Amino acid sequence: MLVASPATGKTTWCGRQNTLLGVVLSTDRTRAEIGAGEHDQGVSARVFDLVASRAAEHLAAGRDVTIDATGARRRDRARWLVLAAAHGAVPVAIRLRCPLWTALRRNRGRERRVPTLVLVRMWCAVRTLTPDRLHREGFAEVRDLRT
Repeated sequence: MLVASPATGKTTWCGRQNTLLGVVLSTDRTRAEIGAGEHDQGVSARVFDLVASRAAEHLAAGRDVTIDATGARRRDRARWLVLAAAHGAVPVAIRLRCPLWTALRRNRGRERRVPTLVLVRMWCAVRTLTPDRLHREGFAEVRDLRT
């Protein structure tokens, strides 16, 4: 699962990895599918349920799954950890790291921007996550990538 703030390149990075990541399930794409667009936060609960259901199907079939979502909140990460454990999958946290100014610049270039305060809070939350903490949460491996 990805652990990164908005505008750090999660979806772009996933798109470049092709088959290395297995099946990539994006919460933004699912929002666009069932809501009014990728930024429709009003459908978030349904989106996470649908992504979890799809992930469970793929894991049950023995496929690797990558969750393209921020993963900035512990409760969101916990959901994916429970799902991985239920299917005997090895949970890996991939932290995408980029300077805050880069994320803010990328966000300014978006058609629909994440509110600056929300982006900064999530960026700070992710930045303070140490590999030790993520291991204690249940991740078997933590990888850092600069974007």
